[in-house]
Parts: sequence; C-alpha cells; structure tokens
Amino acid sequence: MNKASILALQNDKPRKYGVIGLFVVIGIAILTAGCGDDGVSMATAEEQRAIARDNSMLVAKKFISENPMYNAFKVIPNGDSTISRKCPQGDGWASLKLIDTKNRTVKIKCSTYSIGIGCMTADDFSKKQYAQQDGSCNSDITYPLPKIAG
Repeated sequence: MNKASILALQNDKPRKYGVIGLFVVIGIAILTAGCGDDGVSMATAEEQRAIARDNSMLVAKKFISENPMYNAFKVIPNGDSTISRKCPQGDGWASLKLIDTKNRTVKIKCSTYSIGIGCMTADDFSKKQYAQQDGSCNSDITYPLPKIAG
C-alpha cells in the first residue's frame, strides 16, 4: 500500500465512525421517545380540576338538600388533589368542608364524577371501600370527566 492509499483510509475512518455514531444517536432517540411523557397538557389538567370541583359542588348541594341538618352550612370545596397531568381523572373524590355561621365544620368527601355515588362525611368515607381509592389515580374513571348536570 502506498502512502496515498493509507492516508485515504485514515481520512475515511472519521466519516465511517461519524455515520455509525449518527445511527446510534438516532436509535437511542427512537427508543427513548416515550420516556419523557408528561401526560396531558397543563391546560387539560386544569380543565379537569375545574370539572371535578364543579361536579363535587353539585353533588355536595344534593347531599345538603337530602340532609336537612346541614341546611345552614355553606360549602367550601378543596377539589381532587390527585388530578395531575399524568392522572387527569384523579381518584374520583373531592374533599370539601361544610361550615355554618358558628364556624362549626363538617368534612365531607364527594364524588367528582357521579351524583349517584354522592357525598358522605369523611368519617363514613373512611369506613367504606371507597377510601382505598383516595389518593391513588383511578383508571376506572372515565376521562375526560363527565360534567354533571345540575
């Protein structure tokens, strides 16, 4: 092999490794494309929070109408804290407080998607099977959350 042939081969090595490197980078990019999935957009998560809050308020008003001892109470919603970009349907439960003019409070848990499930006091909730759902993303809930008609 003459000197020119050796130089040509040496100059070809960077190009060869550059092409291989490019394919490796493309392969890694394809394989990890789904790893950074953040779920739904922030706007969608906020919309879901608003629907859950509105739904739980309607369910709470029905709860009050069915339990006259709470007629003098106002509703303070806290929403479903489980709703996030990765879990836009949440756990299905909103925490709310009922407060009267004497500052007596009652903590309740209300469904964010079903008027049929309704609300119950936090104490009653803790004794039900529903309590196991609290704080965990509930994939059994329809997404997007349905708006409860009031």
